[in-house]
Amino acid sequence: MSRQTDIRGFLRPGGASGEAEEEPQQHHEEQPTNFSSPEAQAIANVIVTQRQLAAPPPNASLCGFPPEELAGVCEHLPVEQSFRLALINKTMQDTCLSPFVIRHLIITPQTHQLWRKAPCPHTTERPLQGPCPRCQWVNRLRSQLTHLKRASIDVGDDLHYDHNRDADILQRLQEAHQFRGVYLMVLEASAMSLEKCQLFECDRVVFGKLEEVVLGGGLWKGYAYSLRWSLPALTTFVSTLLRPNYLMCWIRASSRLVHLHVKLINIHNLRRALSVVPSLKNLTSLGCALTQGTDALSWQLLLSVLDDKGAIGRNGRIHTLGVCVEVTVPVDEEEAALANTLDSLRALDTAIHLLAGVGISAADTQVTAIPIASWEDHIMTNVVNQPHHGIQSSSSAAAVCQPSVGGGRRAPLFPNMVPTDDHDDDNASGEMAKKKPTQRPVKLLVWTPSAFDDRLLRLGLTASDVLPKKIVREMARVARSMKVKTVSVAAPAGSFGDYVFESLTALHLWSWPTLTLPPLPPLPPLPPLASAGPGVRPSRFPQVTKMGLELRLSSMAALEASGIKPFLSEVEGQVVNLCVITEAPQHDGDGVSDVEARIGTARGMAEVLIECIRTLGVSQLERLAWEHAANSEREIASLPSACYPQHQLFTTPALAARLPLIKHLSIGMPYCVHERFGDVRLDFMMAVINNTPGLKKVEFRESVQMPDMMLEGELRHSPAYLASAAVDEALASAGSPFVVVKTDDRTLTLER
Repeated sequence: MSRQTDIRGFLRPGGASGEAEEEPQQHHEEQPTNFSSPEAQAIANVIVTQRQLAAPPPNASLCGFPPEELAGVCEHLPVEQSFRLALINKTMQDTCLSPFVIRHLIITPQTHQLWRKAPCPHTTERPLQGPCPRCQWVNRLRSQLTHLKRASIDVGDDLHYDHNRDADILQRLQEAHQFRGVYLMVLEASAMSLEKCQLFECDRVVFGKLEEVVLGGGLWKGYAYSLRWSLPALTTFVSTLLRPNYLMCWIRASSRLVHLHVKLINIHNLRRALSVVPSLKNLTSLGCALTQGTDALSWQLLLSVLDDKGAIGRNGRIHTLGVCVEVTVPVDEEEAALANTLDSLRALDTAIHLLAGVGISAADTQVTAIPIASWEDHIMTNVVNQPHHGIQSSSSAAAVCQPSVGGGRRAPLFPNMVPTDDHDDDNASGEMAKKKPTQRPVKLLVWTPSAFDDRLLRLGLTASDVLPKKIVREMARVARSMKVKTVSVAAPAGSFGDYVFESLTALHLWSWPTLTLPPLPPLPPLPPLASAGPGVRPSRFPQVTKMGLELRLSSMAALEASGIKPFLSEVEGQVVNLCVITEAPQHDGDGVSDVEARIGTARGMAEVLIECIRTLGVSQLERLAWEHAANSEREIASLPSACYPQHQLFTTPALAARLPLIKHLSIGMPYCVHERFGDVRLDFMMAVINNTPGLKKVEFRESVQMPDMMLEGELRHSPAYLASAAVDEALASAGSPFVVVKTDDRTLTLER
């Protein structure tokens, strides 16, 4: 047999190795290998071929890779890997960082952390010396990434709380926006070439068992949007004001939604949000939709979405709807605003009949006005947590009372009780057949501001507007305050109808004397209540204790024509707090005749106020605040004090004697503490103190801000002058029991 040739000899280098020296001695004693033999030559050829295949060619390194093929490789690499290849040498840098090579921007949550590590002294406490490295880096990116075709950016959850950092949520939000700004600048640099863009915040988090979400704060509203939450088990969602895209992210995965209430959402945005929900077949309550500016088409589009999602129709369950009724158009377009509001209410009436679920009647809608402050509590207590009272039809009730016997047969619940007369049984069966299934009414919840808008009284409701009347009546019932204003001649006068303002505590009347028609809506008497005793007149404002009057009336004839006195009589004996604002009409005269006319007007306004107080029928006021508004500061500087109605009232004993007891008096008029040249108005202050019966506290308030400057040769004192000790000294010298207890820039307060 031929001898085996040891291949290790061909693998050894030229010099002797350590392994060769340790080999047995017999190998050295053998004959050397003959490389000329065909067998050895074949083995050598194989070894040479394998070495040639294993070793790279002279220019076959990565640096020598053809640039056009390297560009094809870089096109599919993340940007940060292309940057690393560019660090090898100048040739690789020119190839890998060419704007025409990098076409895809791929950012993952892991690589996003690398981008965040780019140094920037702006975010540290160290002062910036020289150009900002991050700004240079961003500018470099914007110049190199200009031909992107596709961008996929997933930053992950970069808002998670890190216990090793002391930064609060606001700082982390600022940093998150800063790094997103880097990506935005890169994307904008490729605005002409970018074809596809995917931007993600984090991986979607699924809350598989979360059923109820109530949002009461603004910071929580966008979390489902920014953190990509999914709530498939959600049944109840209640929130304050919410953006449509935020709402869609909260409810888009829920197919079991039962209650959805978002405060003050317009119907268009509500329709957009509901269109992304998989199913609404379980929906029973919905709100709170703005009705202003809506019409039949707006509701039709919303109903179409609800129908597609199974919320209405043969399987509908909706029994509660929340709305907000407001007249938000400016006063100069009041006529159009009233017409739009009436159209919106009529469209709402039509929509409710289509919205009502099975077993729910819209013929007698139950309207409940909910004050703003208690809206969320009412929704949670009386809608969400209210047990469902299903309505059974007569056939289903009969089925319950007849348990099955055997194979589906049904026997009477009490078998021993059998009818004694077949004829009577037939009559009973006929009566049962004629009975209709019991239905409960739709519940309409009206989001109601605390102040009642008196423009709702001038909607021009007719006998067929049953639901709009219910809505206005309910809003009037829960309102806490109301300001009744004058109207133009062309506008409808309005009517209070049978509205009773049960919760109203403050009533403000605003009358102008220049109109030819009665400026305030008529106030017809209410029909007597059956529960009230004989001779007891029901009050339309039973809880009013605070009255406000804005008057430009200077004669009794103007007061009678203004329509104010019926309102004053309606709250007779109730008011304890009266706030009055008077404003003198414009005078065209000049000189002495003009001053005399103004004095007469001021006295007439004082007499009108006395008559208003008499009509109120009160013997004591806890507080009377009287402010007089002047027409201009120049007029203030030139008019004597006798031209103001407060001066006429309190310096005329005959008029002041008709005042009721007043515990707290507040007077606002120019120069009520000091004269123009700084002297204390002791005569006026003592007249107020001595002629006001029952006075315990009085406030004198400058109705205009007096600048500390010289105007036309007159000394205009600073408001800080009110704090001068001269007032106390003047009161003490006059023997007044009142002393200064408080002063500020505009107000001087005296107490007995």
